[in-house]
Amino acid sequence: MFEKLGGVQARAAAISFWTNRGIEAVRDYNEFCLPLYTQRKLPSGFYSRAVRNPEMSLVFVEDELKPAAMMERLGRVECPTLVLADEKDPITPAADAEEIVAALPAGLAQFHRFANAGHHLFWDAPESFFETVRRFIMM
Repeated sequence: MFEKLGGVQARAAAISFWTNRGIEAVRDYNEFCLPLYTQRKLPSGFYSRAVRNPEMSLVFVEDELKPAAMMERLGRVECPTLVLADEKDPITPAADAEEIVAALPAGLAQFHRFANAGHHLFWDAPESFFETVRRFIMM
């Protein structure tokens, strides 16, 4: 998906980030992949206003994300769960969201797929996103 949205440079940066785990890989990922998380043009200076710490990205991926074993634990969920996805989400594609739904206990998942949005659904499709969340909360 990164290549489809951002070309071979974005694909290479994503592969490097998720396999090599070095500071340069984090910097390249931030430069070439993060802008692909949304389909809307972000306000000028959006990323520069955030304090970025490449070392913490590595800590999150290595020390927090991997050991979480989220897919294996989804079968223990006991409450209704809203799963949202879009075809243009490079980090959690709709196919991955469908796997999440399948791993949840039967009858608990409500799945909603958006059109023309990226990973930041609240930014790309705010009206539809918030209406979907509102309906889920009110059910």
